[in-house]
Amino acid sequence: MFDIGFGELLLLFVLFFVLFGPEKLPEVARGVGKFYSEIKNYFEDLKDGVEKEIKLEEFKKINKIDGKVENLILPPDEVERRRKIVLEKRKNLDGKK
Repeated sequence: MFDIGFGELLLLFVLFFVLFGPEKLPEVARGVGKFYSEIKNYFEDLKDGVEKEIKLEEFKKINKIDGKVENLILPPDEVERRRKIVLEKRKNLDGKK
């Protein structure tokens, strides 16, 4: 993720050691680790939410009938399953022409 070599990592460790001292260094490391974990989880949740919305919009586009969209709230895996069925049916119809 970050392009940090061993030398840079060692320099950061020495800098943290000098700034915080040996007593506070474990506490600071835990805080940094917790912060990194929370940020990582936040972005994973954000990514999952965006993917879910995209799949829902695709499902709505596929299932338009006479300009109306069925008001269905489905799990993303069900949306994907139904999308594949519709695409397969369209592919079969296009092949028969």
